[in-house]
Amino acid sequence: MKMTLITYAPQITINGTKKNHSIKFILDPFIKAFERKNSNQNQIEFLNLDNMVINECLGCSNDLFFIPQEYCRQTDDMNSIYDILRNSDLWFFAIESNSYRPPKKLLNFLDRLEPLFDEDFINYENRKNSQKSKQSIFFVGISSLWESSVFDEVSFQIQSIAILFNREIKGQILRPHYGAFIQECNNNSEFRNTILKKIDEIADGLLCSKPIDESSFQLLNSPVIEREEYAKKFSDVLSII
Repeated sequence: MKMTLITYAPQITINGTKKNHSIKFILDPFIKAFERKNSNQNQIEFLNLDNMVINECLGCSNDLFFIPQEYCRQTDDMNSIYDILRNSDLWFFAIESNSYRPPKKLLNFLDRLEPLFDEDFINYENRKNSQKSKQSIFFVGISSLWESSVFDEVSFQIQSIAILFNREIKGQILRPHYGAFIQECNNNSEFRNTILKKIDEIADGLLCSKPIDESSFQLLNSPVIEREEYAKKFSDVLSII
């Protein structure tokens, strides 16, 4: 399987020092599981949107005389990744969002996927009669905000992309109050081991293109702390986002 790991977790500034966000805490177990299972057959491409120049879409397709191209007329980093995405069986999004509006760079990226459109699939009759693609999308969202509703808009955007590109949504991990989740994993070995087991189950389902039981997501997505307690314990984090 060929998969593309698309990450966006900008560095945060604490006391004037930039630090990488700890999205790796939940992402690294997935990567290790992918590499461990049939490692000779699996290829992982890493795209870190935070390190890429991705300009806003110019809206070329709004022109009545626009002719679709395999690449974009803009000269930024997008043209270097279209072939990677075309050949990828799985688009694995790992996104940090601390706002109810999706990150601007992620929206730019999604808007700029137009050169990947299959013109035949865009045709309504072809779409109506098409078979479900074996290609898929998986989404991991993390946030320092307590409410899981912070992911509503970005989740909608990801699902819209799945429809446009005839890709199956294999599942979503929506992990709010992420700092409390990490703290629980560090302080509770039973909780951490169960989380790692669930991640392994999900990774296996993604690699084998088989259904993933909803129970595998339940613990990963469930609250681990009350709102009021979280606001007190993690006030320093909430003050900088």
